[in-house]
Amino acid sequence: HGRTPGGGSESCDAPLLVVSSTSWSPDEDFSILLDAVEELERRWGRRADAGVLRHVLFAITGKGPEKERYLRRIATMRPLLRFCHIVTLWLEAADYPRLLGSADLGISLHTSSSGLDLPMKVVDMFGCGLPVCALDFQCLDELVRHGENGLVFRDAVGLAAQMDEVLSETSGAQLRSLAKRIRVSTWEAEWERGALPL
Repeated sequence: HGRTPGGGSESCDAPLLVVSSTSWSPDEDFSILLDAVEELERRWGRRADAGVLRHVLFAITGKGPEKERYLRRIATMRPLLRFCHIVTLWLEAADYPRLLGSADLGISLHTSSSGLDLPMKVVDMFGCGLPVCALDFQCLDELVRHGENGLVFRDAVGLAAQMDEVLSETSGAQLRSLAKRIRVSTWEAEWERGALPL
């Protein structure tokens, strides 16, 4: 199915695509996203009788030491999921931007033990005009400004609430608005980098 520029499915019947890239390592708590998916299922299940029936495909990319543990949990979740569907995949470098460019929302679970290194996965998502929900940590606001060019959460309940808000909206207006501001802020950053030394 086609998508509008900057994310957002053209049809409210079309499944939404949410992408998260992970290193499957102990310093990235992937259970936050899985807990949030379960909470989103509960929220949408309570509203199903009212006709709120969105479907979301979560595409999880990456490889790492904790992957098998999380795959076992995903396998136990799948039979219970009505609205959310989870797939894991490993992509060639050239295919990753294509996936991001086709997505409606990106999720970053990156944290920094030093509080200094910014998540390159968010930079990649912004480069493709993809709105992002990012886990909060010390210097994240240098890259993601909540409500301006993305959304910032602190736990699984907060992430579920943000996904519920932006993915339930059949018009996709919030996602398009965030995507538009990403393009503006990216252009301004590039201009400053190029113009300030002159």
